[in-house]
Amino acid sequence: DKESAMLVNNTNYVHYEQEFTEEDKQNNNQEIMKLYAEGKSVTEIAKTLDLGKGEVNFVLNLYKQK
Repeated sequence: DKESAMLVNNTNYVHYEQEFTEEDKQNNNQEIMKLYAEGKSVTEIAKTLDLGKGEVNFVLNLYKQK
């Protein structure tokens, strides 16, 4: 079921988190910006990408300053 698949994906994310390259992290930032541009809230983005709201806010603020 969908919930089980999410748990598996979350487990994989935690397991592979240390192997992410800078390019992978940039892609995540790009995904955050894309979802924000689509009108998603910080909470929705955080849940969608399995990130903390603080991290999403940090990325949004970082790109707003540029």
